[in-house]
Amino acid sequence: MKFADHVFKSDYMFEGSSDSYFDGAVAVRGNKIVALGSYEDVEGFIGPDTQVHDCTGKLVMPGFIDPHTHLGDAAQVASPYTVNLFGTKSAEECLERLKAFREANPDEKRIYGFGWLREDWGEGAQMPTRQMLDAVVDDVPVYFQASAAHFMWANSKALEESGITRDTTFPYGYACKDENGDLTGIVMEIDAISRMVCNAHALPIDKRKEVTIPFLHILSSLGLTSISVIAGETEPVSDYVDYEAYQELDEELDGGLPVRMNLIPSMGFSGDLSKAVELRNKYNNDKVFITSVKQFVDGIPNIHTAYMYEPYRNTLESDPVQDGSWRGGSFNTQEVYNEVVTKANSLGFGVRMHTIGDAATTMAVDAYEASFEKNGLGPYRNTIEHMYYAKDEDIERMSKLDIVCSAQPSHLNIFDPIIDEFFGPERRNHMDMHRKIIDSGVTLAFGTDFPCTGLSPFETIYYAVTRCNFDGKPMSTCPEQAITVGEALKAYTSGSAQAMNRADRIGTLAPGKFADIIVLDGPMFGEDPKKILERKVELTMCDGRVVYTA
Repeated sequence: MKFADHVFKSDYMFEGSSDSYFDGAVAVRGNKIVALGSYEDVEGFIGPDTQVHDCTGKLVMPGFIDPHTHLGDAAQVASPYTVNLFGTKSAEECLERLKAFREANPDEKRIYGFGWLREDWGEGAQMPTRQMLDAVVDDVPVYFQASAAHFMWANSKALEESGITRDTTFPYGYACKDENGDLTGIVMEIDAISRMVCNAHALPIDKRKEVTIPFLHILSSLGLTSISVIAGETEPVSDYVDYEAYQELDEELDGGLPVRMNLIPSMGFSGDLSKAVELRNKYNNDKVFITSVKQFVDGIPNIHTAYMYEPYRNTLESDPVQDGSWRGGSFNTQEVYNEVVTKANSLGFGVRMHTIGDAATTMAVDAYEASFEKNGLGPYRNTIEHMYYAKDEDIERMSKLDIVCSAQPSHLNIFDPIIDEFFGPERRNHMDMHRKIIDSGVTLAFGTDFPCTGLSPFETIYYAVTRCNFDGKPMSTCPEQAITVGEALKAYTSGSAQAMNRADRIGTLAPGKFADIIVLDGPMFGEDPKKILERKVELTMCDGRVVYTA
């Protein structure tokens, strides 16, 4: 008999396919799990060179899997090449940071900033203008992307570089204008800012690798063994330097990447998926791979582009109509979504559809239903990303169509302060219905949407389990939709593996699966929920290799 390289034993073993724990052990040989069960079942795998980890009182579980991040954006945001705008309380503070950045980096040919949000600037704050940026930097493009990601504050040079004029129109989205019809410098929605984002993110591969490497340790320290790097544009881009950087890092780093990278490009609206097929053929190993493609159905609540059945309660100056009837809209028609989803599924791709509003969710489910009529249930899993709102009948249809709900509970904290203003108290109790989703038999996956939110799985789990702010104050959004610790952990492991179309290889502790295992410094189960925020990762193993110890 071949002995194991590692054995982890604990009275709190969580294997991922259920929402409970047991007293037992797991054995690892090479990069695979070879045994799971009681300690007596596994004891025979212990040889003279086996490293035995006694984790009594600590939770041993599959590595966390985040199915929704924008890691490429985040790595750049946290680097010296970006103006960090998080925490700014006014446009003036953003301009001060721009001035300091320019003085420290006088030779930069393009400036990118991320993290501002008008809602953080206090009641009555107005949208900033290009003239404000021009007054500080007028000779190179300046792109300041909001923390909500769906809109951009740009100077005149950035608008010019991106080909945006007062006459430019977009399929969905718009460049804001003043009373004279001149551009203000605010450009709304993904379809409209896609070219701007591509310009702002144009780092060469050496810098792309440089900014990624520090994040690899952060991911491991948080117990993340797999993440999705998901598209933030509506059409395929001309190059994928970040994908190439991940592939090269996997070849260059000792032991390869310490985290699995699921890359999810845009599928576009044309029905031509040749670029996605080309990328899938190129990136298809166990660490860097493509299984799905992404598309947007609607936008976000902040700028009233989430597509709702009922109108928004408030009116924004940017709403196309000012009579209180505006309810957002979809990026494209139902016919187009049906066609491209059916085509993607026929090619073996899972599809990841961004929906926020209930009307958008219906459109996504309709598109998946149209594909099912042509393709049946394939080896892929389709997902709905975010899904703040959904009708009960659409949740039931999701269960029948085997659709995964990929949710980000940290968004609850972001939108809790504005929920009544934007949607009214009557819709407060229909947001992020995690309890309903699970009880309806829909697979729930948890992630973060990093860098739009923090990256910590513990914060995500805390919000889902307590529906409270960090100070313990209950949020107004659906307190009865709270779920258990076990259900949240399952969503962050096996649920997310299904969203990634990798459930046959990761997401649970099972013989034959990759040895992606983490050890937490406490049990999680049976603890005061406030303890969730205090929990730390003691050890992270990815692909059978210990990549982090506290």
